[in-house]
Amino acid sequence: MKKPFYLVFYIFFIGLLTIFLSSCTPKPVRFLAQDACIVQKGMSPQKVIALIGEPDKKTKDGKWFYYKKESHFWQHIPLLSNFLPKEKLWALEIDFLNNKVEKISYYLEKGPE
Repeated sequence: MKKPFYLVFYIFFIGLLTIFLSSCTPKPVRFLAQDACIVQKGMSPQKVIALIGEPDKKTKDGKWFYYKKESHFWQHIPLLSNFLPKEKLWALEIDFLNNKVEKISYYLEKGPE
């Protein structure tokens, strides 16, 4: 028995739509302000990793950095990007002393020019 054309087209369209919509899922977003509130003085490095994940950068003097870059599509358009705001780089800095959290800082760094 031959299936009607519209049924084959409908199934193909639903499959194509499913693939298209699944490719539009956003990248995971990091909420540094929330992470800064979760981390508390006296926590161990293992507890910090369990709560907010591995840091983007570690220094030898016991500082961990987490970054979130905020950029917009217009920053990739030639000429137009010169007149509009630049990208922003948010940072969460965690200082450790004797394997315990000593200081937590959340701030906005100047983005690349």
